[in-house]
Amino acid sequence: MVYTFTLGPRRGWLTRLLGRSPLVRTSDRLEALTLLLVTILVLGAAPIAGAVGTVVYSSHSAAYARQADGRHPVPATVVQDSDLTVRPYSVTATVHARWQDHGRNHEATFAWDRAARAGEHLDIWVDGAGDYAGPPPPPGRAASDAICAGVVLWLAAVTLAAMTFTVVRFRLNRIRH
Repeated sequence: MVYTFTLGPRRGWLTRLLGRSPLVRTSDRLEALTLLLVTILVLGAAPIAGAVGTVVYSSHSAAYARQADGRHPVPATVVQDSDLTVRPYSVTATVHARWQDHGRNHEATFAWDRAARAGEHLDIWVDGAGDYAGPPPPPGRAASDAICAGVVLWLAAVTLAAMTFTVVRFRLNRIRH
């Protein structure tokens, strides 16, 4: 006995949906229709996710540019040795420093990425008022934000579609059996 396996246009789910075979049950047609609608949903979600990514990119790049325009670097002198805070996967130093901006003296305590000794000079970022503001976000961050937003939205649509198809198929199999 020889078994053959063939793929072709006459064996697919579209044939189940649109074919006239008396062996195809109504539940088979409903399952094929659900698969078609889920496929359309997944393919239709891709341009929407791309548009959302584009909106996120333009808004975040403008916000990051405004932040970068409002900040400038100044040299600061550490007043006292920094205290280290150790957390899982990170070490943060608390630095107390003094600096001068636009003829005014400023002094503040802020988080730093490494330990600093008293008298050490650091380059810090300050805002227009001369207060510590931290470094501006890098320009490439807007692109990564946009990619993440688009991918997460598209994956949410794919997950929703897969869950819908799975529930429909489960219910149809229960009816069939």
